Amino acid sequence: MDVDSVSKIALAVVSLAAAILQFLRARGGRRAQILSDIELYKALPDSSSAKRELLELIDGAIKALISEETEKRRDPTGIGLAISFLLLGPLAIAWGINGDGWWNVLILVGAVVLLFGIVGLSESATLKARDEKGNAIKTG
Repeated sequence: MDVDSVSKIALAVVSLAAAILQFLRARGGRRAQILSDIELYKALPDSSSAKRELLELIDGAIKALISEETEKRRDPTGIGLAISFLLLGPLAIAWGINGDGWWNVLILVGAVVLLFGIVGLSESATLKARDEKGNAIKTG
């Protein structure tokens, strides 16, 4: 396989992975579900028998969310992005080496992208207390 074919395949895989991650992230999360449940709770009449059960469900979901947020975890979106940089960096470098003229600029671009991938993977794969978006929570 030549560099052009490999790069097209890698670009397709990275694009598909990015689209899937963006879709999963856009769906909301547990907080969005809890807020939706609270709106439903407010809309129910006081005489509803389901109102008490829904309140217990909301209370349990909030307690579970609090306990999860204190646990250390990794950032899967950041890991996926870092892996895509780690794949695209060497491809850009290979294009730069095989090309001539201004294509040699891709060697520098690929090196920077590769560096971003290394730093991103080291940050995202480290176990830290994180919010629901995967951002590290600073303590103290």
